[in-house]
Amino acid sequence: MAVVDRLAAILLIPLSLASALAMGGRSAPIGRQSPQPQYVGNGACGSCHKAISDSYAQTAMARTSGPAAPNLIEGSFQHSPSGVSFRLFRQGRTARLAYDRSAGPPLHGAETLKYFVGSNTRGRTFLFEIDGFLYQSPVNYFAAKRVWDMSPGYSQLTQMELNHPVDSTCLFCHSSRVQRPIDGTINRFAAEAFLQPGVGCERCHGPGSEHVAGRGSMVNPARLGSGRRDDVCMQCHLEGIARIARAGRREEDYRPGDMLSDVLAIFVREDAARGGLGAVSQFEALARSACKRGSGDALGCITCHDPHVRVAPADKAAFYRSRCLTCHATMANRHHAGQPDCTTCHMPRLDSADINHTAVTDHRIVEAKRRDRSVESPARTVTQFNATSPEPRAGARVRRGCAARRHVRRARGIPAFDPDPTRRKR
Repeated sequence: MAVVDRLAAILLIPLSLASALAMGGRSAPIGRQSPQPQYVGNGACGSCHKAISDSYAQTAMARTSGPAAPNLIEGSFQHSPSGVSFRLFRQGRTARLAYDRSAGPPLHGAETLKYFVGSNTRGRTFLFEIDGFLYQSPVNYFAAKRVWDMSPGYSQLTQMELNHPVDSTCLFCHSSRVQRPIDGTINRFAAEAFLQPGVGCERCHGPGSEHVAGRGSMVNPARLGSGRRDDVCMQCHLEGIARIARAGRREEDYRPGDMLSDVLAIFVREDAARGGLGAVSQFEALARSACKRGSGDALGCITCHDPHVRVAPADKAAFYRSRCLTCHATMANRHHAGQPDCTTCHMPRLDSADINHTAVTDHRIVEAKRRDRSVESPARTVTQFNATSPEPRAGARVRRGCAARRHVRRARGIPAFDPDPTRRKR
């Protein structure tokens, strides 16, 4: 028996080592239970956490996707370069997109809209399905200017095209429990493309089946180390110019408490956030700010943002001022006492560099007298955000940014991204 035990132990050692290597050296997840927790949906959270659940339901993140018909914004729009007229309207219990062109090659048709995407804080677009394949509508509503225009990527078309595929990576930051597409396709789904509208509780707190059963706790991002804490927000608020999934991984494999870099390598331009700011550029911009460089790991997204609360427009100045004063209390009475809104000067709303009719808050937290609003030519060099040695992986899946769909040509020997160019290694 002793010989058998020793032999078993000898065999188990290489097996355990092989298992660890197969995981690619993944960091030990935080807040995980065994068996593997499953997603249960917001309804399971609301039964015990009603107040916070009701509050979160009013936020933009919670309302960023869902069925099209009850959330349709009706309207019409004519696109001059293509000569196509579009109209969005309700027909019975369905939402419809009609397109028509009389001049030139005639064109008439209509599609049933299945989903909407966008909370309408910035805007909203709609998705339609053809034989199970999911596509984005060519038109988009832009809330700030209250106008219809072409969706990003469609504006310069001279012909009518309905071929902008919506794959699971497009849905990742606007919905929850995204389903895998049918094998051999990127945008064909067997049934629903996602099982829960909007960004659900479990996208930030991890799957809740074990917690609901009384066998485990949920992940609280505020109690994580700074890297894992920031990764919870970074999964959606760092788009970059390319997001490359590790070999054998998908974006949907990320769970709060894990290291996002175990799942994705996210690349940005070397001069990210120096000139114009993209619609999803919060992490690059904040990394360049004096506040972040001075505070280091102590400053994260949730230092200033409460993701469970929708701040009313009339309350925003006081709400964010209180966040500023946690570090700058000595300035409360002597620094522009007549202007309580810190963001007016230090975090102004600027036109997005990559999406028309859209404004983005400047997270560089600049001194007003030093503000640089210029739009520079983008650098050709790209670098992996917050990493010292990007590691190319065979079989990696590339997700290019929704607004900047370009391939990454350099993946080896790229220096770490440093927001301060004077400190950047060459």
